[in-house]
Amino acid sequence: LKEYKDQLKEDVEDAIQKGLLQRFSPQEKSPSFERREQDFPPLTASDNDSNGKWNTALPRTTVESNKLRASYTDKTIDSINDNLAKIIDSNKRLENKVDLLSS
Repeated sequence: LKEYKDQLKEDVEDAIQKGLLQRFSPQEKSPSFERREQDFPPLTASDNDSNGKWNTALPRTTVESNKLRASYTDKTIDSINDNLAKIIDSNKRLENKVDLLSS
């Protein structure tokens, strides 16, 4: 990598001397930063509370609501298990029919 860098540097210097490449230096200096009043206007009181969701109270979680949620989750899992059992049974019957047809 060092050899490549050195070789590239030599090639660039040769190209500059032959006039194939030119070095450009910045012609003018960039202006320094000037703060203007319109760049950063002060916030108004209405801007400070623009997102009211941050200040709203969350509903309380109770043991009863957790139990209801757990009950709903259990019912959902049972329903998924029942559906999977039906799909597996259906697939087994299809496999048996395909086996009968292919033999």
